[in-house]
Amino acid sequence: MATLIKKAVVPKIQDIHKFEIGKVVKWSKRFHDGRSYETWNYSGEIIRINPKTVTVVDSVGNIWRVEYNEIIL
Repeated sequence: MATLIKKAVVPKIQDIHKFEIGKVVKWSKRFHDGRSYETWNYSGEIIRINPKTVTVVDSVGNIWRVEYNEIIL
């Protein structure tokens, strides 16, 4: 008998419709160096919308995959 190991996380449809290609978004990443936490803020333009993430290019040309829940509107 088969058992379900992990259930796929599907974003809500209304989350996907908040974003469109060309829109500028902001997000932050939190890093821990063993002693303290450091937060870096980023911004960039959406170039692709994926089912779980958006692909963003920043001003330097770096390409990021950012999850919907990390984006600050």
